[in-house]
Amino acid sequence: MFNKTVTSIMLLAGIVSAAGLPNFANRTIFANEQKANVTKFLTEAENLVSDPRLYQYFMDQCIVQQVYPQLFSMPAGFVKPFKAFDNLYFVGHTSVHAWAIDTGDGIIVIDTLNNQSEIENVMLPMFAELGLKPENIKSVIITHEHLDHYGGALYLQDTYNATVYGAEAFWVALAALPANSVPPPPRRGVAVGDGDGVTLGNTTINILETPGHTLGTISLSFPVTDNGEPHIAGLMGGTGTPAQQNMREMKVASGLKFAQYATDTGIDVLISNHQVADHSVQNADILEHLSPGEANPFVLGNQNFVNYLLINAVCSQVIAARQGMNLNVGGNSTAGTQRRNSHEFFARAFAAEVGGGECNH
Repeated sequence: MFNKTVTSIMLLAGIVSAAGLPNFANRTIFANEQKANVTKFLTEAENLVSDPRLYQYFMDQCIVQQVYPQLFSMPAGFVKPFKAFDNLYFVGHTSVHAWAIDTGDGIIVIDTLNNQSEIENVMLPMFAELGLKPENIKSVIITHEHLDHYGGALYLQDTYNATVYGAEAFWVALAALPANSVPPPPRRGVAVGDGDGVTLGNTTINILETPGHTLGTISLSFPVTDNGEPHIAGLMGGTGTPAQQNMREMKVASGLKFAQYATDTGIDVLISNHQVADHSVQNADILEHLSPGEANPFVLGNQNFVNYLLINAVCSQVIAARQGMNLNVGGNSTAGTQRRNSHEFFARAFAAEVGGGECNH
């Protein structure tokens, strides 16, 4: 009885998790946590949950990914291909997305999965099932320089003569890769930046530079229709928080920049390049079983989309505070412990930051 009691206490304390339960995933211990700041920023993020659909993003990005990262990981697996909007198709898998946009004069592909094999065994069979012709792929946009997004791009260049677009920093990063890199990166294509648009047929993809997740991260907006009803889709090119302080500060600033852009342009549809960041797999099932008149689950509304971006930005401040790191964003440092109203904080951050300057999702 005594031994059982001691063992139970030790398990609860996490003392024997590694030795006694070697297959158990452990939680992350933050030895230098700024507890007051973690509490403050978690409250900031939770206060931005303006719709029940945003709550899981708050939980995932501010807590699960940081404290229980194994629960956040999404292994690769097959997904039934589906049409999210009249002109927008999901052509990825459970770990990483790609999207195909039918412009009426060819197809734009956003991101290209991990490698040629995934193009051949995931994307192209999905094209066939959806009635899309891969030979119509004319433009490919890569959101950032992680191989799970550019891995299949060279194959699309070689096979369909597609033009590949990415930020200048994206192309610089790829040029610095070793000559024998696997997967091989695409040949240099077209550099795009703030204010640029990639136009094909009836669709223009608007480009916004949002470095931080990587230096070459871009975010996108473009028109979609749902049974003829117009909407504007937004895709944040990189939602995961990097390790370096300067990159984290850059990512927070970019999130605020994109949030202001979304406010100004009326983005109301959330899509991403990872399942954990837009719940595409769940949304696909909802779409398949919609009742008459029920709303498309990808349509969040403008304010909810903006708040989604702000939640993501605050979650980067949460992980910094957990690790004892002080971020300076818009003149504000996480070293301070005074609680600030989230909307006032972000209004100041907008004024200070907007216009300036393997994937962890």
